[in-house]
Amino acid sequence: MKASEESLLNCKSQARTTFPFLRVVRIVDAEALCFYQRGLASLFTHFNAQLWDEACQLQALLQSDDRPVEQQWFGNVAQCVPYLWLAVDPWHQVWAAASLTDCVVGRHAYLHGISHPSLRRHPAVTETAMAAIDTAYEALGVLKVKAEFEANNIGATGFCRRFGFVREAMFEQDNRVQGQLCAVVVYSLFANAYYHTQRRMLTHVIRTQKKRFAPARAGAPGHYPG
Repeated sequence: MKASEESLLNCKSQARTTFPFLRVVRIVDAEALCFYQRGLASLFTHFNAQLWDEACQLQALLQSDDRPVEQQWFGNVAQCVPYLWLAVDPWHQVWAAASLTDCVVGRHAYLHGISHPSLRRHPAVTETAMAAIDTAYEALGVLKVKAEFEANNIGATGFCRRFGFVREAMFEQDNRVQGQLCAVVVYSLFANAYYHTQRRMLTHVIRTQKKRFAPARAGAPGHYPG
């Protein structure tokens, strides 16, 4: 077995015991970001993670930059503070992240995110994204939250559909990834749709998912008191 495969299996094994106890935290300053730097580094080492958006762009950026990988992603993530949310476990490992960029108060904001491959459809992913979206609407007063990514990004497309985003545009040959031209799509989530239907539905989904991922009983493997 390759070292990378063994590492991923170890992460999946650990994930089964830590997932029920993830919590969402907002990173508001550099000190908080540095506290989770090691946990973030571990998350970004898995390039087969389910990126909500810009998966190909991120890989191309890291391959074309001469700086160490850790400096590249940390610099990019730092630009998102204070609009950065992390799903973390009691050992400060980061399993998912969501951020807002290009925020224009009263108009729009762009949503970005990444989650560990073992966290497929976990309630923590939904809660992390909802924390970012709620802030966009309630604190920034935007009319819609946007997501922009390559058209062939299946994970991002599925995420947008689950959250009620609608596709507003497609730009053919709008980006070049690893020498190949690709189309870019833009999805939008409108405030009225989010609060009238989607948020209520997502909250119900979270409750259902938490029952699925919760330990069977106190003291069972993975139970974390407190």
